[in-house]
Amino acid sequence: MADGSAFPATQKTVVTPRVRALFAAAAALFAGQCVFIHFFGEPYPALAMPTFSGSGGYRDGSVELVRYDAVFVADDGNEFSFAPNVLLADFPDGHRAPIAANALRPRNESLPTSPAGSRVRRIRDAIFPGFAAGNLKRNSPDYEASLQKWLRERAQALVPGQTISRAEIRWYRVASTFGSDGTWTESKRTPDGTLVVALQGDAQ
Repeated sequence: MADGSAFPATQKTVVTPRVRALFAAAAALFAGQCVFIHFFGEPYPALAMPTFSGSGGYRDGSVELVRYDAVFVADDGNEFSFAPNVLLADFPDGHRAPIAANALRPRNESLPTSPAGSRVRRIRDAIFPGFAAGNLKRNSPDYEASLQKWLRERAQALVPGQTISRAEIRWYRVASTFGSDGTWTESKRTPDGTLVVALQGDAQ
């Protein structure tokens, strides 16, 4: 007992070079993804914490959120409005915001088709084919025909038995202020552009 022989010897933890290399690689990947997200957007999967669809901007004492409604307009003028989660119900929740931002914004906000870009962009497109297609190829006939076909299928599923002439993705901004008790004290809706897609005939 006096010499401590009755107690187990303390074992020293040894960190092998392989473990050190694994942690160094994880740190390097995390730093690389932070740079990638800053310049190009969030990849999937990612080591960094993802953004959340419920986040919004705080400005001038109010919270401003960008929202949209999907409206299918029938031949007789009747309108059938659906929330984003209903329109994009076939897609995972985490994919809906990027799809809306890239494919459903008004066309005047899309980037023009660019045949060649920087070396980093070419490498990115080689590794992630189609990463920026939603912005760079929105004016191509194939892209417009694909969007028209998908919206036509959604119209048939959501408004069966109706002849739908066009789909309108109506964007708007909502600025709201809140009282000290957390209740809404003011709400203002401002139009923020509309994407119109004809569903009869060829894409325009």
